[in-house]
Amino acid sequence: MKKVLGILIVAIILLAGCVDESEKTYDSTLRINNLSSNNELDVFVNDDYTLLDALEYVQYTFEDIEEDDYVTANVNYSGRFVFEEDYTVQIDADEDYAIDVSPNCGEIIVQNLSNAFTITEVYISPSSDDEWGDDDLSGTIGAGNQVTWKAEAGLWDIKLVDNWGDEFVAYDNYLSVEGSITYQYDGFRKNKATGDTNAAKAKNALSHAGEKYGERLQKVK
Repeated sequence: MKKVLGILIVAIILLAGCVDESEKTYDSTLRINNLSSNNELDVFVNDDYTLLDALEYVQYTFEDIEEDDYVTANVNYSGRFVFEEDYTVQIDADEDYAIDVSPNCGEIIVQNLSNAFTITEVYISPSSDDEWGDDDLSGTIGAGNQVTWKAEAGLWDIKLVDNWGDEFVAYDNYLSVEGSITYQYDGFRKNKATGDTNAAKAKNALSHAGEKYGERLQKVK
């Protein structure tokens, strides 16, 4: 009996050693780190939502991935001072994939402090540009409301147009990462914005040699 039992044990060991290596599977991870020390981060991975506090992370595990294979993950994240990003990542078998998210923008806020007027157009363009470009508002800002844009650090020019056709401008507003510029419209005072704003000028009339200009702009939904 002992001899038969010994033979069975040896057979089991031999069979275990003959398992096809191609059937071996691995686990992989995706880790997203919020490197902001002050602000939360909204994270979606394959439609799974997580609100990350400052300096926290979230980790996802993908199981049973065959060798030489991979999985894909749809990643979307945004924060107060983080541009919204939406892309797909490829994670190989047995890989630990990490995404570090740091603050990369400031915010430009346009407030309508009037009692009855409406802001119908908003133009926000780099101070180095010769033209205002297209309307960045795509709607209106009624009395008592405001709209926010995320913007890259640098110098920005701002122009508003109200429902009377009056224009309000503020030039050379410097915006830093995690900084804010607030343009307060009341329907009467022109060239008013909080921030480092020079006197009104024709668009791009002053030299900005050596200055940094903002380029990327994203309206907050």
